[in-house]
Amino acid sequence: MRVPAAPGRWSSNSAAAASASPLFLGLDCSTQGLKAVAVTDDLTVEHACGINFDEALPAFGTRGGVLASGDGSGVVRQPVCMFAAGLELLLDRMQEEGFDFSRVAAVSGSGQQHGSVYLSSDASGVLGGEVASGTAPLAEAVEAALAEPLCPVWMDSSTGRECGAMTRAMGAEALARVTGSRAYERFTGPQIARMARTRAGAVPGWGGVSLISSFLASLVLGGRAPADLSDASGMNLLGLGSRGWDDGCLRACAAASEGALSAERLRELLGDPVPSWSCLGTVSSRLRRRYGLPSGCAAVAWSGDNPCSLAGLRLDRPGDVAVSLGTSDTVIGTTEDASGSADGGVSASDGGSAGADGSAGPPALDGHVFASPTVPGGFMALLCFKNGSLARERVRNAAFAAAGGSADATAEDRWAFFEEALLSGSEDEVGVLLARAIDQPEITPDLPAGDVLLSAGGEALLPAGSDLSAWMTSADRAAAVLRAAVECQVMSMRLAAEARGLRPEGALLVTGGGSRSGALLQLLADVFDVPVMVGETPDSAALGAAFRAKHAVMCKAAGGHVPFGDIGPRPAHRTAARPRAGHAKAFAARLPALQACHDRIRAGTAHAGAAGTV
Repeated sequence: MRVPAAPGRWSSNSAAAASASPLFLGLDCSTQGLKAVAVTDDLTVEHACGINFDEALPAFGTRGGVLASGDGSGVVRQPVCMFAAGLELLLDRMQEEGFDFSRVAAVSGSGQQHGSVYLSSDASGVLGGEVASGTAPLAEAVEAALAEPLCPVWMDSSTGRECGAMTRAMGAEALARVTGSRAYERFTGPQIARMARTRAGAVPGWGGVSLISSFLASLVLGGRAPADLSDASGMNLLGLGSRGWDDGCLRACAAASEGALSAERLRELLGDPVPSWSCLGTVSSRLRRRYGLPSGCAAVAWSGDNPCSLAGLRLDRPGDVAVSLGTSDTVIGTTEDASGSADGGVSASDGGSAGADGSAGPPALDGHVFASPTVPGGFMALLCFKNGSLARERVRNAAFAAAGGSADATAEDRWAFFEEALLSGSEDEVGVLLARAIDQPEITPDLPAGDVLLSAGGEALLPAGSDLSAWMTSADRAAAVLRAAVECQVMSMRLAAEARGLRPEGALLVTGGGSRSGALLQLLADVFDVPVMVGETPDSAALGAAFRAKHAVMCKAAGGHVPFGDIGPRPAHRTAARPRAGHAKAFAARLPALQACHDRIRAGTAHAGAAGTV
């Protein structure tokens, strides 16, 4: 659940600065920039600041924060020194704005997930020397610690060969059961294998492999920082049951490197991961000297952006689930079940790679499960639906036109039509049509692009290549198709969420631009059969990092883990919709039909005229 980086420079500094209470600083390194959020002991945001990489650091030549190959290979990288330069610039700007670093009790951070940084054999000495205490610019100081100047990031899709090799070595279900995800091109394990395979001559000079989050933690600490368990879960290498590197996954990654790496060497390069609430030491003498951070300021383990967003949204209890409605829709939450399979899969009590031999029920292959950043032995699940607001708007516009709407109508007029169409359907009309509007190949579930329309009896109503507008031959039909397309979007969220063990208890939190639609909120309440709460949490990843900084200090003081809820008051959210009993019952009854629709789409029998259609 990403919060886009603000362009250029932005900041805020509240009147609460007069307070002398300790501050907890959260940093967030996203794809496009760096942000900082400082909170007081009662979790009030006191200061926020941000930079955009393209605008603030143009010398690195990035566009959207990245360097894309442009040759069709799918290679997308970022300059590692840009992270160091950005961190220093961000802290400089905070200092210019009068931020009082002397009040900071702890620093933690969030990094874009999955990216990998390759350290040199001299990295430990460089990080503990010039980076920790030197006077040269941080980007210059860290250069000697890098074996590779560019790091692959989550946008990189060049590792299909490596994903295939890891899947053949482990099996898709076993890999998902052990690590929480099937092999994904953007994940770190396949990235490492490809980097080793294509840079085999450089591998002997590698001194370590860090995640972007743990690399930035190293800059704050002044020494190599370990990966935290939650971000390490996004690598296809960590066993969710054992909470350590899985031998089978390491062997699969080594095999994918085609001899450039051994499993033993890979384990050495990664180091041992730590709980997300670990205090790693104190901040470096460089930061203390330059910014006035106190000598006892704790350097807390960093985590990934999605785990930190989970913390920022305060989704730390089983049944805490949020939906973010945007260009892509996201479902995120805390669960006690790592797989969602009927037979349980990996659980917190498993001693190792439970079920890797196929003894447990098949795990869900869509979405991701990570180790929780806040709960020992707990899990967080993340589901991303690529066809979100843009697909909704396309079908809305087609339905509006088919219903006689003016081409010159305002956006407000179109949204008013959308609201009325969604709210006008009775419970008896739920599932009369099943419609999927898929502009781009969908990832949750894995479906090809193309529109599909089925009748209640399963009859395919659209030929392949047609879009939903072809069936909008009247105003009533247009409204019915629009309603069906959006209903099936939300029903698909529930199917995928429950397959991953996410079942909202008490209420469902909804954020993002789509949360302004009362009809969408009502639909979510009906489909999930719980009240819907709305609330915005700007900069949730940086805010979550600040919350995690406080949590780590509390855990250290207590000599063990304390509940994340003890950090302070939870935000008050507004109840925006409650389920309508008849609609909720009708949606629950149609979920199996939607699952069957998805199966037919994958089988190629969901279009009129296709073999096997009704």
